[in-house]
Amino acid sequence: MKFNKKIIAFFILLSAPMLLSACASQEATPNVSGSDEHQQPTVDVSLRQGQLSQSAGLITMPVLLRNTGTNSTVVSSRNFALHIQGHTFKPFSVPNTPADFHEQLDSGSTFNDSLSFYLGTNLTKKQLRLVHLTYTMDNGKTRKATTMNASFDQEKTKSDLTTNMKQVGDYYTDIKQYMQQVHNAKQQGEDIPSLKDQFQDSDYDKFRMWVLINKKDPQNIILQAYNQTNTDIAIPFSDIELVNKTGDELQVDPAYRNYYLCLPHGKFEIITVPLEGKPSMTQAPFTMRLKQSDDSGTSSNFFSTKNSYYPIESVITDAKDISTAFSLTPNQYAKGSINWSKPVLNFKDRTFKCTVDLNDIFALRSERTKYSLVGIDKDGTDGDIEIPKDVEPTKVSSDSPTQINMKFGSLKVLKTYKNIELRYDNKKIMEVK
Repeated sequence: MKFNKKIIAFFILLSAPMLLSACASQEATPNVSGSDEHQQPTVDVSLRQGQLSQSAGLITMPVLLRNTGTNSTVVSSRNFALHIQGHTFKPFSVPNTPADFHEQLDSGSTFNDSLSFYLGTNLTKKQLRLVHLTYTMDNGKTRKATTMNASFDQEKTKSDLTTNMKQVGDYYTDIKQYMQQVHNAKQQGEDIPSLKDQFQDSDYDKFRMWVLINKKDPQNIILQAYNQTNTDIAIPFSDIELVNKTGDELQVDPAYRNYYLCLPHGKFEIITVPLEGKPSMTQAPFTMRLKQSDDSGTSSNFFSTKNSYYPIESVITDAKDISTAFSLTPNQYAKGSINWSKPVLNFKDRTFKCTVDLNDIFALRSERTKYSLVGIDKDGTDGDIEIPKDVEPTKVSSDSPTQINMKFGSLKVLKTYKNIELRYDNKKIMEVK
């Protein structure tokens, strides 16, 4: 299936980093007054914010909102706001992607989710202490969040909304079991059950998740998820862990383990999450593992999503800003996420062109000097190599097939080869001839 590449378009539209200084915002200071002393409110909320995590200009916090009124209410993402030194930020949302949400919350029920905000810069420890969250109710009254510290009662973090959502570990278990069921049915010549029959959701296979490990700050990973199913999915932070190439695992920071990222059906989210320790980049590659909701937290119960329709992808990045974090070089894409085709090598004009087709949410970025045409000798070893003098384009974000054009100073040495490869950073991209 194709994933909408409009998600990538926002990266060139994000504004320059916000300078957090004494210059004041034009917005009025939020009203944080309490409820009417003489009348029981029909709708009211209490709001709490958890430990802050930040990476690549994005800041995230767990949020608890409890409906303390007598009537039910609707929690709206647009009613949250982050305040820092006179500046006000709304929850982060990629243009042209469905990130806003509205959730029904009954009287006495608790909303447990994580919100991210794009600031365009990382805050100092002093600035982090000045951050506060507010929520404006439909009646115009605004509640300011109090901070949840390490001694906060875990019983109060229980979420009423996520009890009706599919937990991410259970989702991937469903998918892997369904794929095995389909395989067995084919082997035995039996009817293959549809997703609609099995899960009451014909799009149940359309959930994707990525984890980015930033070299500049590997302890705060970036999670990105796109729920294109018709099923609401929750990611409990206690149910995920990052594993390096030797099998050593890191779970989420204890301050986050009682919280969630909620993904109503059709929604797209990007957040940062702190780990309990700092992964060593010498131990890459990394994979993310999950556990089912009814399992204990022991390492043996975590499983890989490898054998599923869309395994969780892990990406290493050195991006300073989220605007450049979600792009890959040609040799970094997972199998099936990029397709190279239609090679045309013209010795007379000293040109080469081909078509690249992205089936991934990550944009393509490349450097001219890392492309090469390599002649392969009869014994399979590398022969002559030519580096292009010009490549256009070096960045691709379109979900439509895009032609890549290369110009060379000379191609004479490659004429005699029966086999020629296009490579990027010495990794084979495609056969030219």
